[in-house]
Amino acid sequence: MSFGAGGEYADLPPGVSFAPKDEPLRRDINRLGRVLGRVLIELEGRGFFEREEEVRLLCKRLRFDYDPALEEKLRRRIAAMSAVELEKLVRAFSVYFQLVNIAERYHRVRRRRQYESSDENPPQRASIGSAMLGFREDGLEARRLRELLARTNVTLVLTAHPTEAMRRTVRNKHTRIAEVLEELEVRDLTWRERRRLEEKLHEEVSLLWQTDELRSRRPEVRQEIERTLQFFEKPLISAALDVYRELDDELARRYPGERFEIGRVLEFGSWVGGDQDGNPMVHPETLLEALEMQRRLILNRHLEDILALADHLSQSARFSGVSPELRESLLRDEERFPELAGCSSEADPDELYRRKLLLVAGRLKKTLEEPGSPQAYAGAEELLEELELIRRSLISGGDERTASGRLEDLVRQVEVFGFHLAKLDVRQESSRLVRAASEITQRLGVGELLPLGEDERCSLLRSLISRSELPEEVEGLSPEASEVFETFTSIRKAQEEFSGRPVENFVLSMAHHTSDVLAVQFLARLAGLIDVSTDGGCARSRIRVSPLFETIDDLERAPEVLDALLSDPFYRSSVERDGNLQEVMLGYSDSGKDAGYITSNWALYRAQQRLVEVAREHGVVLRLFHGRGGSVGRGGGPSYEAIKAQPPGTIGGSIRITEQGEVISFKYGMRGLARRNLDTTLAAVLEASAGQGAIEPEEAWVRAMEEISARSREVYRALVYGDEGFLEFFSATTPINELSLFNIGSRPARRASRPDVESLRAIPWVFAWTQNRLLLPSWYGAGTALSEHARRDGGLRTLRRMYERWPFFKTLMDFMQMTLAKSDPRIAEGYTSLLPDEELRRRLWERVAAEHAACVRSVLAITRNENLLDNNPVLQRSIRLRNPYVDPISQVQINLLGRLRSLPEGSEEREEVTRAMLFTISGISSGMLNTG
Repeated sequence: MSFGAGGEYADLPPGVSFAPKDEPLRRDINRLGRVLGRVLIELEGRGFFEREEEVRLLCKRLRFDYDPALEEKLRRRIAAMSAVELEKLVRAFSVYFQLVNIAERYHRVRRRRQYESSDENPPQRASIGSAMLGFREDGLEARRLRELLARTNVTLVLTAHPTEAMRRTVRNKHTRIAEVLEELEVRDLTWRERRRLEEKLHEEVSLLWQTDELRSRRPEVRQEIERTLQFFEKPLISAALDVYRELDDELARRYPGERFEIGRVLEFGSWVGGDQDGNPMVHPETLLEALEMQRRLILNRHLEDILALADHLSQSARFSGVSPELRESLLRDEERFPELAGCSSEADPDELYRRKLLLVAGRLKKTLEEPGSPQAYAGAEELLEELELIRRSLISGGDERTASGRLEDLVRQVEVFGFHLAKLDVRQESSRLVRAASEITQRLGVGELLPLGEDERCSLLRSLISRSELPEEVEGLSPEASEVFETFTSIRKAQEEFSGRPVENFVLSMAHHTSDVLAVQFLARLAGLIDVSTDGGCARSRIRVSPLFETIDDLERAPEVLDALLSDPFYRSSVERDGNLQEVMLGYSDSGKDAGYITSNWALYRAQQRLVEVAREHGVVLRLFHGRGGSVGRGGGPSYEAIKAQPPGTIGGSIRITEQGEVISFKYGMRGLARRNLDTTLAAVLEASAGQGAIEPEEAWVRAMEEISARSREVYRALVYGDEGFLEFFSATTPINELSLFNIGSRPARRASRPDVESLRAIPWVFAWTQNRLLLPSWYGAGTALSEHARRDGGLRTLRRMYERWPFFKTLMDFMQMTLAKSDPRIAEGYTSLLPDEELRRRLWERVAAEHAACVRSVLAITRNENLLDNNPVLQRSIRLRNPYVDPISQVQINLLGRLRSLPEGSEEREEVTRAMLFTISGISSGMLNTG
């Protein structure tokens, strides 16, 4: 797509077309492309613009009419350019991707409005509207729907995993550009208004071009907390309230005359500031800092909205009814808090609602500034009582319309976000916790845990946990053990200093055995988070342990671990004291790195089935926490399809899901887009919990998956862990070692400082494979396994039936064909030129390329598509639109990696080459979207 100003429409790559409903998207992309072209000419000169166009056209010709001589010409052209020139070239394409992303995201908001332009239109697919219509058409009774809503709780947990390459400053500019696109949609704009908007758009694109995309330093944890809070401030809080309001509307529309109580069906959590796993920058005091920042944000939001509501509720008692309850409350408050009475003095004496709300605002301000003050609210429940009192008064006076307006939104805001905004999880890796617990048991004089076998460990820990008395302090601990223990004391402080149990879950990553979980309980018991009753049971528990099972072996062992835990009387009583709820987290990232895409997903499916069975046998409510990443290789992909593909009966209305990395800005960067994604997720959970579309797999399908999974795992591990040359191949053909130079997160790339695949975190593992356009973790091993099964008698017929009838398998194949469509073996092969060992390069590339080809053939055969994603034309168009423009960035990255690796440390040229290379990482991230 040209950046030039000529022609009504930009020159689309072959195979890219727009349906009539998407014509506005084509118009926006064309407009933004033309503006960028003019900006490049104005700010960089026509000479640069022409060089950029030359490279772009060469890449376009290569993609659709490959010629080795043309490719050699492109390489020579790039090699002749300086690092500074290449940086500008890459930035031109990177900014273009950013503009296309803005246009596509805004178009999703536009399409939502088109669906809602008339109440006669059918509801948009994957929405609360379509879910409620489906319930009504399927005959779901109001009674059953009430039961479903009563047990529904969807919690989205935001994390700070480092795949978000975009700076906050750049993201803010994206928001403003989207706002201009929206303003240009207004009909009957005057010519002057339109010209000013176009000038504003030009200005924003100019500023975007002149803004440095790269962070000058690695973000600190506090900055990551601030970044996450920015999404809550704008637009998540408002978008969540929109979704609640929509649910109200759809229930009234589809079930007229029925009354429904909607609880906290949608909530939020956060790991930012509490996730210590592998991050030495997160300390025990960091979680208290994060909670305080969250508290201030939400209290300021409540205060702002209460003051706005006080301005809104201007009724005079002479003209509207006011309940005796509210009158008495107002008099009582003015007597109790005389120093706050001045807050309401500006209101007319007869404006009782306004006077009451101004007093509420005064108390809330005290809560914000002096939490321990007698005038402050002890917790969100007190504030809710005040707001409910006002609502009851309005209703008793016949003003139900006002009661169900802005006041109801404020009530819901306090219900959902409380004084904590989001529950903060604390996470730590099991080996650190077990080492700390072992050191403490030694100090207590009962011996070390580490030398003991599993049964002996469990026995010792159980006896210690259930003791009536334990020392409050343990002296002489190592710095590591002290920090682990201080984390638990910080959690206790958080429970005491902040209202509403702001830290509810301790996520135990890399959970392997029952004793790992008991070690957490032991440390919690020492810190005063668990109390013991006189009979040796649990009297009170203020922390829930959520074991995170990540590797394939751990996923297979998870049901056995859960059964052992729930069979233990003390542990079972602690679950009973905590609402009879047990949470188990499932890791998509490490299981994928461990055994490949197919095996990971099948192991997760089977683990969920068995975990639910174990919980049911023990009479416990199980909530599954899905640790999904941004890319398919880490459990990513469209949320609606992923949720609907879960095993029947495993959601039950309650689920937690991580939102990680660049996915957060992609899904929640605009209010309309955030509303759509929240709406889609809630709709999927409601439908899955109601059993809509639930399909139990046939025995033949299960056997097929077992065989395909085993073979896929064998092929994957033979390459990644079995081939001695693989690590050298991976290190040379991806920018994995250079990612450490990219300031995108506070967490190191490896759990341990070992140069092997095992120690590498799953996020940089996937991120690196995305950069070289191969996306190997998302498909390797599947080609051999699927093709071998398809060649059996009736094998292909079985696979096709599985695809047509089984949501799990359909989603598995559709997500894989998405990554295959994004991958490009021709470009990826270019990265192999960076590997000096020619024999190793040839051997491994032939192996990888053959598997990729087998995977494409198998997916096409199973889906009956002629081309990848023929059954998803919108996604197909998006990928085809981007691929030709990612190509030049990839070619530049190959060149710059070669230059960088040949330059000595400390050389003057190295800094320029490094900077240009980092821009290629950012540019490819923008072009490939879900990168990690």
